[in-house]
Amino acid sequence: MRALSNSSGGWRRRAVILCLCTFLAGCPGLHDRHAGEPEWRFKGKLGYRTPGGSGSVLIDWRQYPRERFDVVLRAALGVALARVAGAVGGPVTLEQRGAKVAFADPDAAATQALGVPVPLGALRHWIRGVPAPWAFTATESGWRQSGWNVQARRQEDGLPARVVMRREDVRFVLAVREWR
Repeated sequence: MRALSNSSGGWRRRAVILCLCTFLAGCPGLHDRHAGEPEWRFKGKLGYRTPGGSGSVLIDWRQYPRERFDVVLRAALGVALARVAGAVGGPVTLEQRGAKVAFADPDAAATQALGVPVPLGALRHWIRGVPAPWAFTATESGWRQSGWNVQARRQEDGLPARVVMRREDVRFVLAVREWR
């Protein structure tokens, strides 16, 4: 009789462990539950100057896992002008004035949206104060990459508050208002 009770105690313990494992396997993990949340995000203002004129837009950038991004450009009053979303190396979608257009890369989509050449593909690195992972040359005040001279001015927490980008007659200043 005693042997039967030991084996039934072991059976119960195994049943409890099995139920617990099944329960935990069915629960979404912390990573799964937050899969839709960005890894990092910033809001700021992107000003530009070209020989043909100047302008600025508000920018809300969300960077997701697996190099996915979602960038919303707004007019000064907060009206959405364009949305560029996609993944590095994958198709990029530009939504503007109710239409969706596919592009091969983020630079082409952002350039179409603003009418000036925008280095959006590299900007996800530059905004964090580092060159993109392809060839660059260090300069006294920053670096030169893909034809752009880049200067990142850091905040106290190590993330840039301002990034200045120049190429030929085009100049961009990205002022970060908020990091998350």
